[in-house]
Amino acid sequence: MDPWNLSGSFATLDSKGLIISSCIVAVLGLIFSTAVQWYRLSHIRGPLLASLTSLWAYWSVKGMGFHRIVLDTQRKYGKLARIAPNSVMLSDPETLWRITSARSSYTRSKWYASIRFNPYGDSVLSEIDTAKHDKRKAKLAFGFSGKGLMDLEGSVDTQLAVLVDVLKSRISQGQGYAVVDIGRMLHHFQIDLITFAGMGNAWGNLPLDKDHFHALREAVERRVNGGDVKGHGDDMLDEWLKHGISPAEAEIDLSIQAVINEGMRMAPPLTAGFPKEVPPGGDIICGKAVPAGTEVYVNFLSLMRDQDVFGHDAEIFRPERFIDCDDGTKAKRMKVVDLNFGYGRWLCLGKALAWMEMNKIFVEVS
Repeated sequence: MDPWNLSGSFATLDSKGLIISSCIVAVLGLIFSTAVQWYRLSHIRGPLLASLTSLWAYWSVKGMGFHRIVLDTQRKYGKLARIAPNSVMLSDPETLWRITSARSSYTRSKWYASIRFNPYGDSVLSEIDTAKHDKRKAKLAFGFSGKGLMDLEGSVDTQLAVLVDVLKSRISQGQGYAVVDIGRMLHHFQIDLITFAGMGNAWGNLPLDKDHFHALREAVERRVNGGDVKGHGDDMLDEWLKHGISPAEAEIDLSIQAVINEGMRMAPPLTAGFPKEVPPGGDIICGKAVPAGTEVYVNFLSLMRDQDVFGHDAEIFRPERFIDCDDGTKAKRMKVVDLNFGYGRWLCLGKALAWMEMNKIFVEVS
């Protein structure tokens, strides 16, 4: 190397220095942004890792023990706990009734986009825009009301009879004894009921023990194109189309109606989720100031085991808790259990149908 020509050495040192400086700036920027995120909700207690990164929530769900973790977290940190840098988890029915009421200024968070079933359009479940959601829900409600020409209860009775026949058939084939996958069987029952009430014909999943999901698009197309109109006019799909739901929207919303809850308090259909976003100006939740833009998740498991509502024995299965109490206590307990279906603006469309099913199916198959 020419001792009098140092330009190459200086160039190498400058490049290394630039890389090191860039790394230092990036690390400092990450530390600063993390500190800002942490400070924003630092007054709300929760796991330390959750206040710094969303990895705590990811690992909690990935480990398949989320149902236990959310219960322990809420018991340890109170009815409002931090579960992510910009997210809190709520287990307070009074607050939940307030923030989900019809006049609430809370909106759905971007989390709802993750449950879109169809990449080309939103269902009433995944729609984030509040105005569009309300308009869509108003149209769909006619199909769930049981009014008009459709006989919703008759549809439940018809498919319940099929379920009983299938159970009797399995028992007779087993010479009086049979082992059945009741979870799979009830899943098929739900699909057949929704397609029977929704489109006039059950897919036949239950008697054939087979999924026929492909039939959904074909059924909607046949109805809209006029090739399968005669003999209908008394089902959910007809009510939807009659009240302004487009064929594409009907297809999306029919596909999500198969999921309704069967466990209400001890085994709620949801663990935690369906967050709403704190409106501009922030809010006070459980005595804590929560800034605008924060996601507020609902802890359904903790809600259904709230000892302030259900008593000191909330961890055990005891139906009498809805009987051996005064009218006010009973009304509040039933109202809290009802939160499994949502509330106010976000109330589940299939609530009436779900209650009808549960009141009938347990009598018939027990």
